[in-house]
Amino acid sequence: MQRYPVTFYTTSPCAPCDAGRTLLRQRGVPIAEITVQSNDDIAELQRREGSIDLPMLRLGAQRITGFDGTDWQATLDAAGYPRTSKLPAGYRAAPARPMTAPAAPTVPASRPGGPALPEPVPPGSFRF
Repeated sequence: MQRYPVTFYTTSPCAPCDAGRTLLRQRGVPIAEITVQSNDDIAELQRREGSIDLPMLRLGAQRITGFDGTDWQATLDAAGYPRTSKLPAGYRAAPARPMTAPAAPTVPASRPGGPALPEPVPPGSFRF
């Protein structure tokens, strides 16, 4: 595990991502799961990995794109991961984290010396 740490890039909804996650859990492979949801995430994945094909399994320096159970099994075998989980009972994987930090919400600036003015109402409409 220390020589070949596993990073698993996913998106949602994604049936191949779900199948890959299931395989990794059945084998007891501890993973760092990173979700790719926004255009910023896609750009960052392209920058980091040179590909945007998902799911993507990063096993040490090796990268596998797309899900092929046979290929994933062989790669995990070659890296020395056990065929069945050896993790302690009650082990909980870390929650998936986003590829990039969510953008901070923008707050409209208030007018100096007074409260913010209401948004203008387009002609032909009305506000409640």
